[in-house]
Amino acid sequence: MAMRKYRKYLQVGRGHTAAGWGEYLHGAVDEVQTFAGAVADRDIAFLGTGVDL
Repeated sequence: MAMRKYRKYLQVGRGHTAAGWGEYLHGAVDEVQTFAGAVADRDIAFLGTGVDL
């Protein structure tokens, strides 16, 4: 998902096509994690385990 600096909120399941914004996710989202920056390579293995990064 591309993050745009002009957006003030996080959008999950929405995509951009040649026709514009609107490709929505078909289904349910079980869990979403966000981070203030890049996740270090060594921390990738811990994602989804319940360990705080």
